Amino acid sequence: MALLVLAAMQSPFCPAYAAIALLWATTLLSVEVRRPRDAVLLIALWPAILLVPPTMAHGPQAVLSIAHTALTIGVCVWLVLRGPPAHAVP
Repeated sequence: MALLVLAAMQSPFCPAYAAIALLWATTLLSVEVRRPRDAVLLIALWPAILLVPPTMAHGPQAVLSIAHTALTIGVCVWLVLRGPPAHAVP
């Protein structure tokens, strides 16, 4: 799923569609949550993924857009590289 989001980021319509797919991918992580701290971090990640920048001057909006893109790419790369869960049997 994360690889599909990374591939979809090449599209000019990416923010509208890739954010929902990335939210879905992070929702699948909820089965691996074992501590309350991890649950809070996962729930705090969702608004950051779905963050829609308000209408503002181009400078701050550009910075917010770059931060959102970096977060999207970072979460996707983390999902791909994190490996199997510790309780998985090979």
